[in-house]
Amino acid sequence: MSETTPTKADFLRSGVIGDDNMLVSCPALVGVVTDKKIPPRPIASANLEPVCDMNLRSIYLMKHRIPDMPDHHPQFFTATILEWKHLLTEDSFKDIVIDSFRFLKNEGSIVIYGFVIMPNHIHLLWQIQDGFKRENIQMRFLKFTSQQMKFRLTDTNYVRLEDFRVNAFDWQYQFWERKALSIDLWSWPVFVQKLDYTHNNPVKEKWKLAASPEDYKYSSAKFYVKGIDEFGLLTHYASKGWQLGGSV
Repeated sequence: MSETTPTKADFLRSGVIGDDNMLVSCPALVGVVTDKKIPPRPIASANLEPVCDMNLRSIYLMKHRIPDMPDHHPQFFTATILEWKHLLTEDSFKDIVIDSFRFLKNEGSIVIYGFVIMPNHIHLLWQIQDGFKRENIQMRFLKFTSQQMKFRLTDTNYVRLEDFRVNAFDWQYQFWERKALSIDLWSWPVFVQKLDYTHNNPVKEKWKLAASPEDYKYSSAKFYVKGIDEFGLLTHYASKGWQLGGSV
């Protein structure tokens, strides 16, 4: 592979865009890292109107493996308890989520940059590691936590367990909504925006769970403000800046 920034011709040859597609003087498509770092430069638009489509860069990278690029970009992941029920209000249920994070982190399948566990949903900024499939990791996380939540309710509050009984062909109880949200984070501004959003959840008017983000126990805010990783889970995002194609 040549050590140059991909041009419009590269995208045409790769089948990413057609001759009639309007492209591109777009920061999402320039400065792609090969085995040597190169300064970003505009891609010639060939008299076409500039259009910026963040998806084109990811498609190009999938079609043309770039040396030293990870298999997965950092992602913003959100999972919600069935019907927004407040199952995670009790710390014992939050600890089930923490235990699953810790297991996946210790096995080397994920890196965690930030998280918050709210009464009825979680937000997570993580990165699936090379050699692992995102779908498998998400499935294992959701399956393990569901099993542990079921065991916990069976032992302590069987009546409440019935709130999660469903008429489904594949399971008797359901604890997470089926469609978890997973968004690739391709740039520093988007990454930091999602991290700030995550940390500010507990102090929103709707929740008022803490006076400041770093005061909320089940969050990574304290790590970024005070350097305290209470659960031993976190990696500072600044240490992985090269994976987002830029610096902080």
